Amino acid sequence: MRYLLALWICKVTTWLLRAMHRGATALPGKLALSVCPDILARLASQFTVYVVTGTNGKTTTGLLMSSILEQQGVRYISNKSGSNLERGIVACFAEGVKVSGRSKGATHAVIECDEAAFAKVAGKLNPAVVVVTNFFKDQLDRYGQVTATLNLVKTGAAKAVNATLVLNADDPLCASIGRDLPNNAIYYGMDNSNGNIVDSSHSENEAGYCLYCHSKMDYAYNTYGHLGSYACNQCGYSRPTPQVEMTEYSLTMESATFSYRVDQENYNCSINMSGLFNIYNAMGAIGMGLAIGAAPDHINHALSKSQPGFGRMETVHFGNKAIRTILVKNSMGLNQVINYLISVNQSMTLCFAVNDHISDGEDISWLWDVNLECLSSIKDNLSAIYTCGIRGADMAVRLKYAGLDTDVVYDNSLDGEGSIPIVVQRALEQMEEGGTLVVLPSYSAMLAVRSFLQEKIDMKEFWN
Repeated sequence: MRYLLALWICKVTTWLLRAMHRGATALPGKLALSVCPDILARLASQFTVYVVTGTNGKTTTGLLMSSILEQQGVRYISNKSGSNLERGIVACFAEGVKVSGRSKGATHAVIECDEAAFAKVAGKLNPAVVVVTNFFKDQLDRYGQVTATLNLVKTGAAKAVNATLVLNADDPLCASIGRDLPNNAIYYGMDNSNGNIVDSSHSENEAGYCLYCHSKMDYAYNTYGHLGSYACNQCGYSRPTPQVEMTEYSLTMESATFSYRVDQENYNCSINMSGLFNIYNAMGAIGMGLAIGAAPDHINHALSKSQPGFGRMETVHFGNKAIRTILVKNSMGLNQVINYLISVNQSMTLCFAVNDHISDGEDISWLWDVNLECLSSIKDNLSAIYTCGIRGADMAVRLKYAGLDTDVVYDNSLDGEGSIPIVVQRALEQMEEGGTLVVLPSYSAMLAVRSFLQEKIDMKEFWN
């Protein structure tokens, strides 16, 4: 009885919130859990569950995984809004069932899961596949050191006793999960032996010492950060041989094309989003596809049809002006976005929208770990740089120290979260016809940007 009561409360709350044009991605699940703490396990038991977790790329990887299921003709549910704590996952499953508690017809679920939440919910979800993207410093006020995040995911993976693990071979932290657990594992990574990957951000190595003997790791090459081909000469821990390995790639402003090999067979793939980090996301999705028995050609077709998630290189148009929104939430993520902006070599206006709510991470010191100085190499391509949001002034100061202060447009009278729509509107008005505005927001700022856009043009609600 508790189960059905909790489910009904969840559904009614969702209906009421959606009637008010609210997301209903968290509160309904929170209320349901307060009535029936084991509701998640009972809901998830009706589905074959595929989970994606890790620091960066969860939402995009989940969307690509969903595209593969669509190509396979599989009916599924997914928390594509990115609400990835237990309450958000409960709300997702509740939407996928009838008031009787039985599935509406979907047989599978693609679930994005927060790293800390994964330690708690993995056993309840009993996933068939777990994709782990990477581990980088993120929300230091919440996670602390990156090894603490790794241990949370490893705790969850140990509870996912039936899962095939799809792991980033290039990340020594991520790959250690496959070494330490008995689960079947599929590894993915990038072959940079020909030196075609250049990390212009010069980002720091957050895993420069071996997890097992604490000796310094040796790298044959880096893709970025601590990702690459590594080996410990003391204890022998080294990069596992990937079953899925990228061999070459090219980027445009809106897409990426790459080649990869599986079992010595070569394949070509394209995705409708750019950046080396998104190729990593695609490789994780390919690994999931192989884990469920999908043919590479079918996987490639599915990925070529997939579209970016909201705020993850999502592009909308105002007349002949384009707005591209790219979520940035930690130093490594922003470094890779900067690499992308440099690589495409195209004229643009930048707008940094930075908040410090709990969902963003209250500690914004990570801004000083970003190599914003690299933007000086494309200074001639930057029509203007705007800052806004609760910590817009902090962002302006950081850009000043990066030598970009003469181009930064910051108005002290527009301080605070309310500045976001005003500054975005101002940037659009001052752009030339045919120009591109690239907005780089933190999580809550991304929601504010999207709310502004929805007032101007017809867009799907973010939970859709």
